Formats: sequence, C-alpha cells, structure tokens
Amino acid sequence: LDAAPHPVAERAALEARQPHGRLVTADEVAGAIAYLAGPHSGSTTGAVLAVDGGMHGLRLRPPRP
Repeated sequence: LDAAPHPVAERAALEARQPHGRLVTADEVAGAIAYLAGPHSGSTTGAVLAVDGGMHGLRLRPPRP
C-alpha cells in the first residue's frame, strides 16, 4: 500500500472490499494461533483456518485505464 500513488485511498478501497469493511487485526490472528496451540484444538485436524476477513474471496479492482 505504501508504494501506491495514493496509499490512503488505496487502503480505503481495499477495506471497502472486505466483508468486515476492514482489514484483519493482529489480535484476531493471535487469537487463532492461540486456539490452534491450545488444548481446545485437540480434535482440529485437516482443516484450513482462514483468518483473513474474507481475503480469499477478494474481488480485484479493475485495472485503471
């Protein structure tokens, strides 16, 4: 984002495309890591835990002319 011509506008556009309307926080990622490292995840196997706020379904912006 820092390399974009207008970083603030680019970040706002990225956040607007997120299902949550914002980017994932470090605390949210840490919570998922704590779960996976903790005792309650003992039966969690063969799963993908996407802590990405919907990034896997992100719609790309159309190229600018």
